[in-house]
Amino acid sequence: MPRRRNPLVIDMPPPVERGSPPSASSQGDWLDNAIFFGMMALLMFAPLAFGATQAWSQFVQRTFALVLAALWVARQYLRGTLEVPSNPLLVPAVLFFCFVVLQFLTGLTAYRYATLTEALNLVPCGILLFLSGEFFGRRHRLHQLVAVMALFGFAVALFAMFQDFSGTDKIYGIVPLHYLSVLFYGPYANHNHYAGLMEMLTPLAAAAAFLEQGAKRSLLLFATILMAASIVLSRSRGGMLGLGLSILFVCAVLYRSDRERRAGLAILAVTAGIAIVVLMLANDTVLERLKETQDNYRATIYADSIRMWWHKPLLGFGWGTFPNVYPQFRSFYINLFVNHTHNDYLEMLVDTGLIGAILTGWFLFHVIRGGMRKIADKGDREGSILALGLMAGIVALLTHSMLDFNLHIPANAAMFYVLCTAAATPFRHRIRHANFAPAARKRKKKAEPDLQPMLMDDLV
Repeated sequence: MPRRRNPLVIDMPPPVERGSPPSASSQGDWLDNAIFFGMMALLMFAPLAFGATQAWSQFVQRTFALVLAALWVARQYLRGTLEVPSNPLLVPAVLFFCFVVLQFLTGLTAYRYATLTEALNLVPCGILLFLSGEFFGRRHRLHQLVAVMALFGFAVALFAMFQDFSGTDKIYGIVPLHYLSVLFYGPYANHNHYAGLMEMLTPLAAAAAFLEQGAKRSLLLFATILMAASIVLSRSRGGMLGLGLSILFVCAVLYRSDRERRAGLAILAVTAGIAIVVLMLANDTVLERLKETQDNYRATIYADSIRMWWHKPLLGFGWGTFPNVYPQFRSFYINLFVNHTHNDYLEMLVDTGLIGAILTGWFLFHVIRGGMRKIADKGDREGSILALGLMAGIVALLTHSMLDFNLHIPANAAMFYVLCTAAATPFRHRIRHANFAPAARKRKKKAEPDLQPMLMDDLV
């Protein structure tokens, strides 16, 4: 009789009995996913809620962020450890917030209510910054962030263009604007703020495209083009400038790292520069906007802001107090309310003085250093592409901030701080090359190549 073989036995974990409570590890993993996708939901909710510029949307944003912080505490409790993620931006961010609180408590601010309101808007940004330092030190989480935000930006751009072409004068076709707005676009009451969001998301879509193949790459490239086109159609000059300079930044980085394509990249950079000029000057709507009162007075507002800073150069007038203090220094007559300097750097200097400027410079130094280190890592192609997309979006908004106040829009500020943290936070584990080929196979004349590099951080 033929010998009966024993069935193949596969080592499997013991089945969990029905009704048995889940382990602390499984609960921690569930909370980990809940926190991450909750962050994604919050980043997408704020732009759709008019940029979180209204009281109800700001309340939802702050409450949602506090819930995410509570979930993080619960996860740490279940794991039995308290691990603060390594985040180089945490110290300057905490010191800046403490300085704002000090302004409020000691009366260094010109108007406490305004400082309190703006300080509360920093809370969700701070929570997202803290959580981002933990999640986006892992490549697969960072890849998920880029993919989700690319698809979200694609959907928002499609909606914004459809709304624009429909000729409606209401956001979502149902929400009228009861206050003065330069030009609304998409879910934002101000087209410049829509452009601020989209110029951060467009490079992410491009980065996601170069990490995919086939139909996915084609779809993401189409999304990139559509998102960039929506910035132009929004008629935001700051958005066009930010997008153009982000393209030049990418060209400059690739020019230094890839000598064989220097000529082509140089041509691309020149073409991008010409396109910026043509788009800004050939657009009739933009030419009309150059004659508007707001633009004519912009340089005067800048000069007045510098005079304001000289009165309190070290501590400033208080975070968020510019619109309350500015009428005392205004050097021209206008019947409109000037709520911001339309320059985030000048407004930060007026509100927080040299101390705030130093802390902001410290913050941006770590962002640039961390992001450029990731880009320069030639052994990590995925991480380098993701970091390049993040840094291009950051460069775009920092450029736009010279002409507008996107960092005072809660939705855009939250997105910006998440991108900064993702760029500055080092990956937890480096890529290691794994070779599992047996010794006998290596002796063969035609040995098979080694396996591709493994991302060790995805195993933890």
